[in-house]
Amino acid sequence: MNNLAPYPAPGSADPMALVRAIQRMRQSGFCLALADQRLLVTPADRLNEDQDAYLRSHKGDLVALLQDADTLAALLEHAGSAGLGWREGTPPEWDDDYLLAVDEVLYGAGRMVSRLGRRYHRESAPTRPVTHNDLCPLPTPCARPSRPSPPPPSSQDAAKAMAIVMALYRRHRENLISGGLDPGSAKVAARDIAYALRQQGIDPMALQALLAQGWLTMQGPYIVCSESRL
Repeated sequence: MNNLAPYPAPGSADPMALVRAIQRMRQSGFCLALADQRLLVTPADRLNEDQDAYLRSHKGDLVALLQDADTLAALLEHAGSAGLGWREGTPPEWDDDYLLAVDEVLYGAGRMVSRLGRRYHRESAPTRPVTHNDLCPLPTPCARPSRPSPPPPSSQDAAKAMAIVMALYRRHRENLISGGLDPGSAKVAARDIAYALRQQGIDPMALQALLAQGWLTMQGPYIVCSESRL
């Protein structure tokens, strides 16, 4: 797609660059998966020259990252409703940056969610309690019943606003990792989002639409992503 940023240069070992490339491929309508330890891209006949060249030059790195994402998914599935904390149960040779990249692969594929600082396989995640601050001291009767995921943003401005929020959110997660803190506590100040929207010339009502549709939630002066986006 013409509006996508260039793919990383061949030889790049930055795992987050690989994640961003995977995300752009997904946004362009492609599915990247492993089949017999080989990279499978569908629909392959829609790849342009840049995409095909990138996949060929980074095939080994992409296969390794997707294999490690499957490893983490299996660990989360085995942990069940107990979930995993940051770095809990993961291979010691994975540094924080690489673990964050593996997390993002699973988040982007909808295979992992975060609940109060712990990570879960999507099918094993507990229901998050409901309070004004997203913390509940009461027993389980206060738990929120499950509900279908909200519909996607209905306008072009809302979609752009969501992309900006997710970029700010992921940047905060990376900053938390750099500081040795739990990335599951990431959130973005509402004023920072409003400023970013103004800078891009996006109608601020787009943010209200995302809040109304349940994609985002207010927590005091902060905005957090809904469970369906984590």
